[in-house]
Amino acid sequence: MLAGVLGLGLLGGALVAQAAQPALSIEGNPAGLKISWNAADGGNGEYILEGSTDLKTWTKVNQSVIKEGDLMTVLVPTEEAMAYYRLVNDGVNLQPAYVGPETCKMCHAGKYDEWIDSGHPYKINAVVDGQPPKYFSDQTVNVPNTPEGWTWQDVKYVIGGALWKGRFIDNDGYIVTGDAVQYNLATQGWVAYEASDPVGTKPYNCG
Repeated sequence: MLAGVLGLGLLGGALVAQAAQPALSIEGNPAGLKISWNAADGGNGEYILEGSTDLKTWTKVNQSVIKEGDLMTVLVPTEEAMAYYRLVNDGVNLQPAYVGPETCKMCHAGKYDEWIDSGHPYKINAVVDGQPPKYFSDQTVNVPNTPEGWTWQDVKYVIGGALWKGRFIDNDGYIVTGDAVQYNLATQGWVAYEASDPVGTKPYNCG
């Protein structure tokens, strides 16, 4: 069931709404589009958002829905923006979902910039393609090497490593233990961590 169509025109950088039924609205900002609708207007909020460039072919907007009371919001990056949007009733209740920091950045760039350059995003950091994790907005490599006897191919994650120390989790999910396995950023040196625990016996947990 077609709930309504909203078309966009770009005139001198301004977004012009041509039609909207029901409460579908679009706001533009430098990061992209903020598309919102009122779930109460649709009865039970069982709607998905679709986009089109020609009013003939419609595709589901592949972005998470942010739910605040009856207000449903989707943030679309500029490079993915389309000319037209509509709501379609799919018979499935929309549920709140994790949208990630990049979505938050679209409306809260200042807060995002503070957060990305703090230690908070870096509790646990994946090792990708055998390369050490990078930190902060300038993509600094804080932990340049693995403990002696280990390579980046042997390590799945680095615990911390942003401001104070870095520890390592092997490919089986165990924290690397031993005499010189924790890297301290202040001294750029190695110290012991749980040296009495044999390697491969200390699982990582959030406790």
